[in-house]
Amino acid sequence: MEHKTLQNIMKEETIPKAMLILAAPSMATMLCLAFFHIADTFFLTRINFFAAGAAGILFTIQNIIQSIGFTCGMGGGSRIAMLIGEEEEEMAGEYALTAMVLTVVLGGVLTGLSLWKLPTLLVFLGADNEMMVYGMVYGRYLCLSAPGICLSYTLQNLLRAEGGAKQVLISVAGSCVLGVFLEFMLTIVFHFGVGGAGVSYLMYVIIQCIFLLYWYFSGQTMVRVTWKKLLYSINFVRCLEIIRLGFASFVRQSIGSVANTVQNRMLSGYGAGAVSAMAIGFKLYSVLFALIVGYIQGYSPVAGYFYGEGNCGKLKRSCSHAIKAGVVFHVFFGIIAFFFSRNVLQLFIREIQYLNLVDSWMRYQSILLPFTMTALLCSGLYQAMGKVKQAVLLASLRQGMVYLPGIYICSYLWGFMGVVYIQPIADGISFLVCLFYLIKFFRQPNYQKT
Repeated sequence: MEHKTLQNIMKEETIPKAMLILAAPSMATMLCLAFFHIADTFFLTRINFFAAGAAGILFTIQNIIQSIGFTCGMGGGSRIAMLIGEEEEEMAGEYALTAMVLTVVLGGVLTGLSLWKLPTLLVFLGADNEMMVYGMVYGRYLCLSAPGICLSYTLQNLLRAEGGAKQVLISVAGSCVLGVFLEFMLTIVFHFGVGGAGVSYLMYVIIQCIFLLYWYFSGQTMVRVTWKKLLYSINFVRCLEIIRLGFASFVRQSIGSVANTVQNRMLSGYGAGAVSAMAIGFKLYSVLFALIVGYIQGYSPVAGYFYGEGNCGKLKRSCSHAIKAGVVFHVFFGIIAFFFSRNVLQLFIREIQYLNLVDSWMRYQSILLPFTMTALLCSGLYQAMGKVKQAVLLASLRQGMVYLPGIYICSYLWGFMGVVYIQPIADGISFLVCLFYLIKFFRQPNYQKT
């Protein structure tokens, strides 16, 4: 398959066109991933409301697993984009292989630890006795999927870093279609229940990894990976560099998991129904959040390339365009979500009190969608430039420094509804802080490469 490399795109296209080429497939890819998780939730609600709730709280464990994939993928991808800008393609290939091996090893460690402590983890995440039954079944397959999940997210980011966003979209879309079909057959047609959903998820992850690896094995990537060096690919210095550059992603995902855990534990005082409803709502919100993540993943190679090239003027122009286009785009989808969230939620949640709770939460999130996008883009910009301290600080704002203390304060002030109010408050505060860093970025005359 012929495709333009990052180098071709950045040299031949205007900044808006380059961003469209890279961001549109990335956003479509993230929507495909969100679609699979929503389909998974829908099939589980057909089995039992609490089965969907159990899978929802296991989403926290999945986020932790994904954080390893994002760390290795964003860290390796940031370095690869810089190296392509410096025309060091051979070194970029070495970083790609190191990132792949590192993520699989760390994923294997997570599999062992999570299987060992799965019952304890479920209780800690807020599962009651009924959800424990379903959570143990589904959770085993999720834990076994950990190396594949890590490898998949790493490969996606590595391919995007060299301009292969369309290749990622083809791979993810194909695996999602097959995964949804397989889950439909196992859960609805053959009535294998939660176990069938777990098996289909494991198979979906394996299929996705095979599709993504195909591009490297077939030699259709700009960054060439020498598979003969596989056993010698773990270079300690490169591993540290990948982790350093990707650490902001790890912080963002991990703190998000901690925030979800705190939220579930606080909601557990109001019953398993409240936990299940918000877990389902969080999965549905992942569609909107997928738009933001895909947009930022599409922009990151652009920022990394211009920074590696040392072109400060184009770096600032690309950021300015990313903010303007992103705000317009996310305002549009935020309006749609605001008016139609209840109609969608009714397909998954039937209890009126829980439906009202999650609908209010979704509407607040829809209003703040462009602000959330701007804050996360700011964090992604500093990460793409290798500014680790600033990137980690900005990544930990939304779900960490603001949300974690804020949820206790809001719950004290407003009780049950405090859980609804805290996320938009956290989004608003983190946006104001990130706005300060964006102003500082545009006012600074030059940037020294790290």
